[in-house]
Amino acid sequence: MTVISGVDRSVLGQRLEVELERFVESNPRSKELYERAQKSLVGGVPMPWMMRWAGGFPVFARLAIGARIIDVDDHTYVDFCLGDTGAMTGHDPQPVVSAITDQERRGITTMLPTENAAWVGEELQRRFGLDRWMFTLTATDANRWAIRLVRAITGRPKILVNSYCYHGSVDESLIVVGDDGEGTSRPGNVGSPVDVTMTSRVAEFNDIEGLEKQLAHGDVAAVLMEPALTNIGIVLPEINESYLKLARQIGCSDIVTTLKGEAGKQPVGGYRELVVQRQRLEEAGLHWTVVESQQPPDVIKLGLPGRDEAIDLCASPCATSVPPESRLCVTTGCRCSPGYAPRSPRACGATPWRPATSTRSWRTRL
Repeated sequence: MTVISGVDRSVLGQRLEVELERFVESNPRSKELYERAQKSLVGGVPMPWMMRWAGGFPVFARLAIGARIIDVDDHTYVDFCLGDTGAMTGHDPQPVVSAITDQERRGITTMLPTENAAWVGEELQRRFGLDRWMFTLTATDANRWAIRLVRAITGRPKILVNSYCYHGSVDESLIVVGDDGEGTSRPGNVGSPVDVTMTSRVAEFNDIEGLEKQLAHGDVAAVLMEPALTNIGIVLPEINESYLKLARQIGCSDIVTTLKGEAGKQPVGGYRELVVQRQRLEEAGLHWTVVESQQPPDVIKLGLPGRDEAIDLCASPCATSVPPESRLCVTTGCRCSPGYAPRSPRACGATPWRPATSTRSWRTRL
């Protein structure tokens, strides 16, 4: 018997075999489609990352409605992936469905700009304050464009990333810290056009000393860093004063965070704590942008009785469980409610805090 860190690996292996057998028995139609697709698609799937499936093959979707996916074996799933944010407001929001249907009647792809393109660019300017925008079809393409631009602007050849990061299939990101503390090609990185150490540098996530060491070479054009590592489980950031100082040294101007809180309650920390946080970031020379959000309630995460009703509530455009008197205007400190001097969010120059769910979010500039 082999025991590692208190886990009996032989028992774990036995349980895995049982679960794999159960998965196959529960998904016969998905298995059939997967075997059929092997004859025409590389790995039996349309995209490479779909090959690494925990059950041995992916479930095949038949229908997606709201926050749910129904597969070809008629299993219904609560979708927390949200199409990698493409379905952030649900899989079939009527305004989006209507807009797409209307556009299809007027042409699908003309390879020419339209009047709507100009409107979207202007709206992005208004919302996010950046002067110029460009569109790509994938995150990989977006990163490639960004890398080319920063190399052209800085005249520096290298990009710095974290070990086991995810930035699409960008070649520069397929590097990890080796046993000697220096960069080496990530295991499984085949067909690379050049040795990845010629184009990239790497540091472990949350390793400020390693990051500073790599930046000290003076040849890094940009640092690509995720808010949290998601490729090897979830690794949360440990932001401290050293990171903030380093961010300014390498030219960062903005920082984006979330306000976490339980359903129907204020975000963690009151107004005073928010002001202190804003002052701390301003002293570091950074502008703070907040994406206000909250974790899904336990009734959803654990599948408890009432789960479906809670999901439907989260998906409702009118859903809000925060009373008006609890909505705090984080920019001015006023309370947009009858108990205080009445004023609208626009009048006080900010958006009051409201609960955001897995299908909605509000953005507040502090």
